[in-house]
Amino acid sequence: MARLSADTKADALLLQHRVRVLSANSRGIVCAVIGDTDTYRVRVYRDGGLLVRECTCEHGQVHPVAANCSHVKAVQRIYSPDERTAS
Repeated sequence: MARLSADTKADALLLQHRVRVLSANSRGIVCAVIGDTDTYRVRVYRDGGLLVRECTCEHGQVHPVAANCSHVKAVQRIYSPDERTAS
């Protein structure tokens, strides 16, 4: 059986209402994402000109500031920090 892509999994997370916004403002967002085996904390924010994407899943621990897992992709589909407000 073929593995689903991170993009396909991100779409499913949103369609199944498995993304819960914990806090958000013009600079970033923090969400709880209910994955297949656990609930993960996802944070997407701007640090100067850098977009930081963090997730507590296994993939996010390997790539701590540039996670690109399905959990992060799902959060980025609903929120993107406004570049104009970044300092």
